[in-house]
Amino acid sequence: MKLADVKRLAVKRAWNIRFSLPNGLECVIDRHGLARVPGLNGPPDFSLEEGFAAAQNLAVEQGPDPGDRAGARVKRHWFSRSQLEEWVSPAERAGLSAEE
Repeated sequence: MKLADVKRLAVKRAWNIRFSLPNGLECVIDRHGLARVPGLNGPPDFSLEEGFAAAQNLAVEQGPDPGDRAGARVKRHWFSRSQLEEWVSPAERAGLSAEE
């Protein structure tokens, strides 16, 4: 699973996906497929793709639906890389790789 696959998955499922980078920062891929690194104050001195390759645990956040009341909680689930790959349906996995 590559970073581009996770971005597509975040958009397709309307999830936020978080993972830790080797330098101690955290990357958030939002439901629009944009990767953000909160706390980064300048140009990065690392490759986000390499940081993702080193990440072993990912958090999937399912936000409240637009019709939910204000203050609804975000559901966060932690997965290992292999668990997330298994959890994604085989058809979806094939579709993610085929779209490149």
